[in-house]
Amino acid sequence: MAKSGAVSSAQLSRRSLLRRSALFGGAALLGPTVLAACGDDSSSGSTAAAASAGTKVSTVFSWVKNVEWAGFWVGDDQGYYADENIAPDWIGGGPNAPENVQVLEAGKAGIGLASDTLKIIDAAAQGADFVMFAATLQESPVGFAWLDPNIKSIKDLVGKTLGGDSSSPSMIDACFKVNGIPKDYKFIQIGADPAPLANGQVDAILCYTTNQVSVLEAQGLKVFSATLTEFGVPLYADALIAKRSFLDANHDAVVRFLRATIKGHEKNMQDPELGAHLSAEKYGVDLALDYEGQLTENKKQIKLWVSDVTRKKGILWMDKDYISGPVYAGIRAAGRTELPDVNKLVDLSFLTEAYDGKTSLLSA
Repeated sequence: MAKSGAVSSAQLSRRSLLRRSALFGGAALLGPTVLAACGDDSSSGSTAAAASAGTKVSTVFSWVKNVEWAGFWVGDDQGYYADENIAPDWIGGGPNAPENVQVLEAGKAGIGLASDTLKIIDAAAQGADFVMFAATLQESPVGFAWLDPNIKSIKDLVGKTLGGDSSSPSMIDACFKVNGIPKDYKFIQIGADPAPLANGQVDAILCYTTNQVSVLEAQGLKVFSATLTEFGVPLYADALIAKRSFLDANHDAVVRFLRATIKGHEKNMQDPELGAHLSAEKYGVDLALDYEGQLTENKKQIKLWVSDVTRKKGILWMDKDYISGPVYAGIRAAGRTELPDVNKLVDLSFLTEAYDGKTSLLSA
């Protein structure tokens, strides 16, 4: 592939590291949310909830306090958690943050967010008692990005050089299998840095389309992309998870936390500029985040918060039939044969109670 505006790795690496790629099978899970637990030195308590004597919920993210968590920032800033008698404590994650499945299994956390829901499905299939009870991203942002305008579909990637992390080939293979095309491609392990695509070392990369694509576009490049869902391998992402025992023991607090979280995400959809400002100027101020970059990513991710089921029932909803059908079909194409019972894996009763017959929790 001809080079299209060569960009050095040094130019891109700092920004690309602000969002670790959630590549299939190798994604970092979002960290745990700890009910009534104390934060650590990296935590920052809620301004809105600081004066409240509500139930303390410490939320640990798997990555830095950027705009990916805008719905939580907005919910905090607008006082929605305080209204629910929840005192949130936000703990930033990073490269050395433990995976939340490990923290949950150790009993050191109550609720977690899973950016890579395949890991939760795999863990449940192996006997772990994890339950997904909501999901922000109705469509995983993980997908392919390329610069060559002659690439129009997954079939045009046959014979190309593709980049990603060490686990990417399993999902590339799944996409090829689902689309009935031969697994004919050259793979180069490049990690999360999109510079190899910009410099012509690879023809396409498996990446986070809400982030690495924006990094390349910020360099003036014309980037084409498609999510795994668009190429026939769908997944939810940023799912709220917990062990069944925790949900049973803390039902009311989970519903209240979820209700405030829904409101925060709804408000962010109405006013993405607010979420971007809060990310760059308050919650992620120590990261020197660029407001315009945060706004671009926020607008992109908001589009993935919406699906047919959320239009009917409200954001964060999940569809069990969708999981047992298209999602599981894609996972089987990736080589998994033993998959958990969807009715045990997903519990929508908390969303049902949080919405209480409504489809939106914010007044018009």
